[in-house]
Amino acid sequence: MEDSFLLEAHHLHKYYRTRVESLHVLKGLDLKIRTGEMIFIVGPSGSGKSTLLHILGSLDRPDEGEVILEDEILFEKSESELARLRNQEIGFIFQFHHLLPDFTALENVMMPQLIGRMKRKEVQKRAKDLLQEVGLLNRETHRPSELSGGEKQRVAVARALIHSPKIVLADEPTGNLDSASSTALYNLLLSLSRERNLTFLIVTHNEALAQKGDRILQLVDGIIQNNP
Repeated sequence: MEDSFLLEAHHLHKYYRTRVESLHVLKGLDLKIRTGEMIFIVGPSGSGKSTLLHILGSLDRPDEGEVILEDEILFEKSESELARLRNQEIGFIFQFHHLLPDFTALENVMMPQLIGRMKRKEVQKRAKDLLQEVGLLNRETHRPSELSGGEKQRVAVARALIHSPKIVLADEPTGNLDSASSTALYNLLLSLSRERNLTFLIVTHNEALAQKGDRILQLVDGIIQNNP
């Protein structure tokens, strides 16, 4: 029986062109991820980690190659179809939490589904449940300026889960946190992965914390060096 993969990337190439040069960032990269895996991508600055994450999340398009989420070939879709897919099937956690400063923690978690025109009462209940799961229900009425760095990222985690995504993509989620907050956040992500059979692909510089995952992939010079 063939392995079944949640997400596949085949022969990805990405160039950034200026007037004086063409920078080849991804160089025929291949990747396969199973449901429930927690995978960390490590590598030097400039190796293409964030570029890869943006392409896998359909925030950017490759110059060559394809990305398949379950049986859907992403870049055969229109921009509006991709926007719908991101809102329903992919969660994002960024280094800078990107919380909306004028809204409470609860409202920030609710926002993706409110934008998707879901019923407010149902969304509010789910958002409260998620804040409780990440240990922040007692901070639901606080705005981002009233939260610590670790708390902001926990709100961002809850927001990423509000639409029950198939995969969560995280770009240096602990990059601005102290050591204790970083460890606590990674433990939270690990427990979410195990309890929900939720798939995570996480870019990080912290190789010690990456040891907590199922696989560590080394991205160097535009390709994954240790791709099984």
